[in-house]
Order: sequence, then structure tokens, then C-alpha cells
Amino acid sequence: MNNENMKFWNQVCETDPAITKHISIRGGFTSIDAQSQIKLATEQWGMYGSTWGLKDFNFEVIRDGENKPVCLALDATFWYPGGSFPISVDMAWETKDLRKKLVTDATTKSLSKLGFNSDVFEGRFDDNQYVEEQNKKFGHNPPVNANNIAGMGQNNTPNAGQGVTTKIAIPGLNKG
Repeated sequence: MNNENMKFWNQVCETDPAITKHISIRGGFTSIDAQSQIKLATEQWGMYGSTWGLKDFNFEVIRDGENKPVCLALDATFWYPGGSFPISVDMAWETKDLRKKLVTDATTKSLSKLGFNSDVFEGRFDDNQYVEEQNKKFGHNPPVNANNIAGMGQNNTPNAGQGVTTKIAIPGLNKG
């Protein structure tokens, strides 16, 4: 293996646990904040749209046997300073903000092919010890992980023993 080939990958492969969250569908997985990925790509290459991004968008409605739409597919080209490649994604027709989500999905999938946040895609965030090491590396005290962001557990419910208090000021009611 040529280490020069892995140089860029190794610069972008590790993920700050603070930009992840646990998703409890399809067996559960760790999700990465898309805007954080875009920010990291911007740090590497410059502004989205001027030096990297998606182009040549082709949206296609996929229909069932009764000619009813079931999903929307997006074929596009991801380009960046080192080259370009095709990317395809699709999503269920009923999804809200479908085109926007497809563009975001295509962008993050493209970035993952170049090594961005590969530790998540490699399953390393399933290892609590690895997440703990990442928390130390990124300076989180107390540590955060995909299941415990700011004292919240799965489905954004408070973890045991960690209540969440919200103070609301209501004019004329909170006198004192």
C-alpha cells in the first residue's frame, strides 16, 4: 500500500463524536451531521460550488406497476480538485423535502467515498472504547457519543438520572 495514496483519506477519516447521533431505525446506526461534513470539505478545498460539489443533476421518478410514483432517484456528478465521479441515490416518494434530501444524501455519500468520516462507516463508532478515545482527542469533557448528546439518550429522551429543565419566561406570570 502506498501511504501517499492514503494521505488525504487519513486527514479526513476521523469523526468528532459531537457531530454524530444515534438513529434507531433499520437496526440502528450512527448518523453524521451533513453540514459538518460540508464544512470539513470546505476547509479542505474551498467554497462549495466553486471548487467542489455536485453537478449534472438528473432527477427521475421511479413508478410501480400501476404507474404510481414510489421513489425519486438522483444521478449526478461529484467533482472536487482531484477529479470527479458519478453518484446515484434514491428515496421514498413520500419523503418531505425530497429533492433537498437527495442532494444532501448524494453529497455526503460522495464525501464518504473519499474518506470523510470513514471511521463511522467502518463501524468504529460501535466500539465504546474508540468513541471514548475520539472524545479525548476532540477535547470533550464530559464525553459525548451518538447515544448521549448533552445528556440525551436515544430518541432525544433524558438519560436515567439526567433530567432536562426548560425555563420559560411568560410576561406577567413570572414576577418575583
